[in-house]
Amino acid sequence: MPMSMAASPWPPWEPRWRKPSPSRPAARLAARPEHRRTALGEIFPRERAKTELGFTGERLTGAIHGQIEIEHLHRYFLAREMARGKDVLEIACGEGYGAAMMAQVANSVLAMDVSTEAVAHAARNYRRDNLRFALGDARKLDAPDASVDLLTSFETLEHFYEHEQFYAEARRVLRPGGALIVSTPEREVYSPEGSNANMHHVRELTRSEFEAGLRAQFPHVTLMAQRPMHGSVMAAIEPAQAAPRVMSFEQRGEDAFETNEGLPRGVYLVAVASDQPVQVPVASQYIATSRLDWQLDHWKHLGVQEAREKLREEQARLRDEARSEITALEEELARRIAREQELLGERDNALAVLREAEASLTGLRNSTSWRLTAPLRRMLGKG
Repeated sequence: MPMSMAASPWPPWEPRWRKPSPSRPAARLAARPEHRRTALGEIFPRERAKTELGFTGERLTGAIHGQIEIEHLHRYFLAREMARGKDVLEIACGEGYGAAMMAQVANSVLAMDVSTEAVAHAARNYRRDNLRFALGDARKLDAPDASVDLLTSFETLEHFYEHEQFYAEARRVLRPGGALIVSTPEREVYSPEGSNANMHHVRELTRSEFEAGLRAQFPHVTLMAQRPMHGSVMAAIEPAQAAPRVMSFEQRGEDAFETNEGLPRGVYLVAVASDQPVQVPVASQYIATSRLDWQLDHWKHLGVQEAREKLREEQARLRDEARSEITALEEELARRIAREQELLGERDNALAVLREAEASLTGLRNSTSWRLTAPLRRMLGKG
């Protein structure tokens, strides 16, 4: 039986999955109506580890940013919404940030991973009364029947072969009406013919293979495609008044565009599966705001007048810096002009001395004594 790597607020298995006492903080939080529904406008903290796991390519860690980070965070944002007030089991939790994010709103979260290093790291870095980390294998879940409301597992399937065992185990541990949310790369897009293989992957799936495996256990399956991109989003301000469609326009090369309905060429597949119908958004967006966007938004929040004042201060600072630079340049130019004049004076003095010496030499050669001593100089060989 897998052993926990962290001190747990739960007693052994059976009490761990029982309905929590209303005296527990997590239970009181889950009992609030607003805790069960989407909190529009909610601002929630990002979960960060104090220390980072080294990146091997097998799992996302805090050391990795950019596109890979965006993909993973988006999945967990959706899972966080689905986890509100529920008992959650996560399989392949990795570094643990996603489980900690779901624990912000869930009744309880048990997060498992096959890596002792990952479980120990997560237990050290993410501590909540309703969050627990333990060793666990997706193919044989160490959890009782009908013990959780939500099971999450992102980018896990491709790392082992026995998918059917996992689907059966997920169905076993989910309560009636509970849901599995799971993701995997779409093989035909992620690994097209002729591309290099990801050596951490064991079995990749196409969309039809992924859907067929899930439907063998779950009568209700909703498939979504995920694809990180750079572009623009337009969404209806009043969704109830808009047609339930998602259109996309994609640039194809330098000189062409393509129109599609839905999201074409999704690199990843995300599925929500259950024994009962589960409502999921037609589409969700993760806006990965850049530092520049944050600065612009910050200026807007300051207000127009304060922004103008800040702008005036910045302009004054730049003017002062420019004046200082101009003054320094003028002083340097004056020093160089003065030095040039000094050198010109020295040159003129040297020329005057030279002309005086030439005049003296000419006078000497024209003198009577120079002519009288000429025979003596010739005899001495001195001209």
